[in-house]
Amino acid sequence: MTRAGALYAFLDDLVEEGIGQTLARIADLGVRGVAVAATYHTAKDVLPHRPDRRVVYREGGLHYFSPDFDRYPAGLRPKASWLSDGSADPFTEARSAAAQRGLEFHAWAVFLHNSRLAGLRPDCAVRNAFGDVSRTDLCPASDEVADYAVALASDLARHRPDTVIAESLHYPGAEHGYHHERRFAPLLAVAGQLLGLCFCGACLAAARDDGVDAQAVAALARDEVDRSLAGDADPRVKEATWTAVAALGSEDLLGYLRMRQRIVTDLIGEIAGALRAGGSRLVFMDQVGAAKGYATGAPTGEPAASLAWQLGVDVAQIARLSDEYAALLYARDPGRVGMEAGAYQRALGGSAPLRAVLRPMAPDSDGAGNLAAKLAVLAAADVATVDFYHYGLAPMAAVEAIGQAVAGHLPERGGEAADGAAP
Repeated sequence: MTRAGALYAFLDDLVEEGIGQTLARIADLGVRGVAVAATYHTAKDVLPHRPDRRVVYREGGLHYFSPDFDRYPAGLRPKASWLSDGSADPFTEARSAAAQRGLEFHAWAVFLHNSRLAGLRPDCAVRNAFGDVSRTDLCPASDEVADYAVALASDLARHRPDTVIAESLHYPGAEHGYHHERRFAPLLAVAGQLLGLCFCGACLAAARDDGVDAQAVAALARDEVDRSLAGDADPRVKEATWTAVAALGSEDLLGYLRMRQRIVTDLIGEIAGALRAGGSRLVFMDQVGAAKGYATGAPTGEPAASLAWQLGVDVAQIARLSDEYAALLYARDPGRVGMEAGAYQRALGGSAPLRAVLRPMAPDSDGAGNLAAKLAVLAAADVATVDFYHYGLAPMAAVEAIGQAVAGHLPERGGEAADGAAP
C-alpha cells in the first residue's frame, strides 16, 4: 500500500510561520511527516507565502541543528546557522512538536555539496581532469571527508529523527551548484560526464589500488572535453549512457567509473552503520531524476535509475545498505513518472522500499488533478511512500493541492484508506 510520506521544509519556514501552526497545517494535508533541512547548501529562494519576506539568501554549508563540534575532524568542523548557534534549539523543538501531532520527523541532510568546507579545504574537494578544484563539493574518496560524513550522521542520530534523508552522498555532476554558472560553448553529453569526474589525490590512490590507469582516463577526459568545446563531438549522442561511454573503448575509464561506485557504496555503508548505532535509519536520496527534470519538468531519454552510475551510485548495492531509497521524480507527465518509478523498482530488486519525491508546483504540476494522476501511477508501481518538495518554495495553492490529491488517492495519516476501509 502506497502511503503519503513527508513534506520537505526548511527550519526557518517553521520558525517564521510558527512551528506549531505550520506543523498543524502540514498534518492537515494528510501526509505522515515532515522532512526538515538539518544542513543545506547555498541558495537564493523566493518564498511565496512567508509572512516576513519574499527572498532569502542561504549561506552554504550551515548546520540548522546544534552540532557536537568535537565529533568532527578538526579541519572540517561545521558552522551553526543563526537558528542554532544560541540558547534556542528550534530543530529539537520542531521534532518534539511533530511527535505531539503524530508526525514523523525526518532530518534532511546535505552531506558533500558544501561550498563552505570545499572553499576552506581545497585538498578535500573534487578536482577535474584539468586540475580545476571544485568550490562546491567535497570528494567522497577523501578519508577526512568520509570522517566528516560519518560524524554528521552520528551527530544527527543524536537528535533521534525517524530517518536521516541523505542528499549529495555521492560524487557531483559537472554542472549545477555554483552561482551564475555560465557556459557558451557546446559541452555534449559524454564530455559533460567526463568533465565531472574527480581526479583528486584520494581518487588517484583508489584507482591505483584497483589497477586502473587514472592518468590515461584523465587524458581521455581532457581530449573529449576539448573536442566538445571546439564543436567536434558527435551531436547525435544526446545522453551519457553507459553504452555511450563504453563506446570510447577505454577499459580504464569503465574501471574508473566502477571505482567511484565502490567508494560511494563503502561510504554509505559507514553512514548506515553510524545511524543505526544511534537509533536512526538511512534514506538514501538519488538525485539523477532531479538533474534530468529540474528546469523543465520534461525529462527525456533513459530512466534516471539507469544513469545513477554517473554520480558513482550503484542502485542495487546501495539499496542493500539503505533502509529506504528516495528518487526525485521531477516530471509533469504521469506516464513518465510511472516509467521512472518502474525502472527504480527493478533496479532496487526489492532490497529497499522506494520513496518517490514529487514537486506539487511548476514546472511539474499545475494542480491537484495532475498530482493525483501521479499518485495513481505510483500506487500502481507499488511505490512504498510518496514525499513532496517543498513547503516553503511552493505557492500555498500547490501546498493545498497535496492535501486534495492525497485525500482521494493515498491512505490518510492515521492508516485508514480515504474511503474509511481498512488498507
